[in-house]
Amino acid sequence: MRSMLLVLVLTFAALTGPLQAADEADSIAALDLAMRTARSIPERAQLLVDHAWPLDVTRDDEVVRFARKELIQYGEHGMDAMARRIREVAKEQTSEILVTMIAARQNTEATPSGYIVGLDAALWFGNVEAKRYAIEQIGLGRVSGQMLAIVDAALEHPELTETAVRTLARLKNERARFYLNDLLRGDDSEVRDLAAEGLAAIGGEALSLLREAMGDPSVEVREASARAVLQIASVADLSTLHDYYGGFPDDDPDLREMVRERALLLEKLLEAHETGSDAVPTPN
Repeated sequence: MRSMLLVLVLTFAALTGPLQAADEADSIAALDLAMRTARSIPERAQLLVDHAWPLDVTRDDEVVRFARKELIQYGEHGMDAMARRIREVAKEQTSEILVTMIAARQNTEATPSGYIVGLDAALWFGNVEAKRYAIEQIGLGRVSGQMLAIVDAALEHPELTETAVRTLARLKNERARFYLNDLLRGDDSEVRDLAAEGLAAIGGEALSLLREAMGDPSVEVREASARAVLQIASVADLSTLHDYYGGFPDDDPDLREMVRERALLLEKLLEAHETGSDAVPTPN
């Protein structure tokens, strides 16, 4: 009896395996035919998106893989359709779409408008990973206009804070100074230094907040601010450096020594500039 059952199981597997493979091949062939008969490239791209991330429950994994691979080759021509689909699928699929868009971006010369729309859609409608990918790509491409969406995403998902801060520093948007200043003065010691460095990188009014924070009652805030200012300190920071060095004798001695040395160097630079000397001192 057992041998008969085994024979039946093996026979069924042998029959259904090739049939399933044939069905998958037929499905891909049908999609390929539909694309060939489509009237325009956007229509073909929409066909691929419909099969890569179907909105109904029916899903053929082989067809899905085929469609996503084709979309990568389509480059900019599939961006608009993929960006729209981010708003339509379940959240857990949004990161899959963004990964495909990032891969397709490698096959374009300039940044397609549909790609930017997709990043924005991921920030508002994506899952955590989609938001993370979007924030990273915005920073790498220095895409402007998404500053508020980045901050909102980080506030909603604190695990995105570090990624958000690094991107905001790259974008150099002065409006980000309020968020970064809150992080600098907040309770999360892991992002405090990063927030201070972000304010220094942005400069302008953001740097003014950082200089002000060098006199903060909190030693952690003061020291993080001083370390960040030292990275970009100029003659304009001389008074701030002197005030910090003279005002907080109990702060980290190594940090205070670096502040003192930088102030001395800047004073020599200022003196050389005012006297017209060619002897410009260099940092140790």
